[in-house]
Amino acid sequence: MPDDFIIVHLSYCIMRLSSLGDVLLATPLVRMLRMRYPESRIDVVVDKRFADVWRHNPNITTLIELDRDAGLNGILAAKHTARQVLLNETGIKKYDVLIDLQRNLRSMIFRFRLGTCITKVKKFRLQKIGLTLFKRGKDAEPVLIPMRYAAAAKACWVVGLTDYGYGLEFWLPEEVNEELYPPINYYVNSIFDILNERAPRIAFAPGARYFTKRWPAEKFVELGTMLQREYHAAIVLIGGPDDVEICSEIEAKLPYPSENHAGASLFDSVRIIDGCDFAITNDSAAMHLAAARQTPVVAIFGSTVREFGFEPFRAPHRIAEVELSCRPCSHIGRSSCPKGHFNCMNLVSADSVLELICSFNTTFPGRKNRSRRKS
Repeated sequence: MPDDFIIVHLSYCIMRLSSLGDVLLATPLVRMLRMRYPESRIDVVVDKRFADVWRHNPNITTLIELDRDAGLNGILAAKHTARQVLLNETGIKKYDVLIDLQRNLRSMIFRFRLGTCITKVKKFRLQKIGLTLFKRGKDAEPVLIPMRYAAAAKACWVVGLTDYGYGLEFWLPEEVNEELYPPINYYVNSIFDILNERAPRIAFAPGARYFTKRWPAEKFVELGTMLQREYHAAIVLIGGPDDVEICSEIEAKLPYPSENHAGASLFDSVRIIDGCDFAITNDSAAMHLAAARQTPVVAIFGSTVREFGFEPFRAPHRIAEVELSCRPCSHIGRSSCPKGHFNCMNLVSADSVLELICSFNTTFPGRKNRSRRKS
C-alpha cells in the first residue's frame, strides 16, 4: 500500500484494559489516529475501573467497559456490546482494525473474530529479561511505551500515522467543549518564581501497587518537613483507596498541617493535581496522571528503571534514583526487596529530591501561568 494512500472511514478498536497508568499511556495513540483519520470510528475497550480515563475524551467514538470481576461473562458481555454497537451504527460485524495493547488471555478472547486486521503490541520480553537478570541495556535510550503502542498500530493498515508531539491526556468533564486539550497551554514556574507570589503547593503521591516501588513514608515526611520549613509549602497528599493508610501516616507525622485527599475520585484527584505546582510520585499511576496534566513531576524510581519505557511522557519531569548493581530487579515491582536492604529506595535522600524540585526552571514561555490555576 503506498504511503500516501489515505483511508478515511475505517473502524478502529483499541484495547488496553488495565492498569490506570497503562491506559493513560494509550491516549497518545488514539489522538494520533483521530488526527490522521478524523472521520473514522475509534472505539476503546477498557476495564470499567479505569473507564474515567476515556469518559470525556473527544477523540473516541464509543467507550466499551469490561467488567473484569465477572470473569468470562464480563469479557463476552463487553464483546457483545462492541459487536452490537458496531453493527447498529455501521452495519458491519467486524472492526476493520483491532489493536490489542493488552495482549493477554482476556484480550485474546475479546478480539477473536472481532477484527478484520488484528495487531498486537510487542511485549519486549527478552529486553525485560536482559535488564532484570543480566542488567543488559541499562543506559540505553528507552523506547517509551506510547511509541511502542504507535508501532503496533502501524503494523495493520494504519498508514501515514504522524506523531505531532502531544503527551498523555485525561479530560475532565468541564473540558469537553474545549477546542484544544487545556493542559498543553499550562505554564511551568520554578519554585523561586512561585515564592514571589505565594507559597507553593506540592502534591505527594506516596502510593504504588508494589512495595519496591514505594519511597518510604518517613522519606516523604522528611521531604515535606523541609519544604514546609524552607519554602512554607502546602503539602497535598493524594492517592487511591489503597493509599489512605500511608497518606494518613504521613499527614500525622508532618510537623505542620497538610491536606489529605487520599481516596478521592479520579476526577477530583486530577483537579487537585491541577491545583499543585509540582508532584512527587513513585513510578506509579499518579506519575502518569501528573504527566497527563502537565504538572512538573519528580518521580522516584526504586526497583524499576526508565529503560522499561515508563518515565513521565512529554511532561516536565526529573527522575530520582540511585545506581546499584542490583537494579532493576523487576519491571513491575516486588512485594519485598530480594536482597533485603532496599537500598534502591532507602538511599534516595530527601535532599536529592528537593534539589530536583528546585532544578525546574521557567519554561514554555508565553503559556498560561500555572500559579493562576484554581486549586
